Amino acid sequence: MSVIEDLQGAAGRVVERAAAGVVRVGRGPGRGAGVVVADGVVVTNAHNVRGREITVTFASGRQAIGNVQGIDADGDLAVVAVDTADAPALEWADDEHGPAVGTPV
Repeated sequence: MSVIEDLQGAAGRVVERAAAGVVRVGRGPGRGAGVVVADGVVVTNAHNVRGREITVTFASGRQAIGNVQGIDADGDLAVVAVDTADAPALEWADDEHGPAVGTPV
């Protein structure tokens, strides 16, 4: 197997595992994307937020209105409380496999 084939396979596995937990935020085509990080919690970029409420569209096409719980303007992150229903949360890697989301490098 070539390095390119290895990378393609790895990327495909990431998409299979994470795609259902990726959401669109904002009305219409949306302002941006976010991810389900826990039951009822979505994280997105702060620059996608334009008020206390935001429309969240799940991979299934279902839409829900979320309430912005907090914004870190310097880190460009926003936390949204929303009914995530059956959308799976992003899986967090353990330190055993190297740097993961939230690991300072």
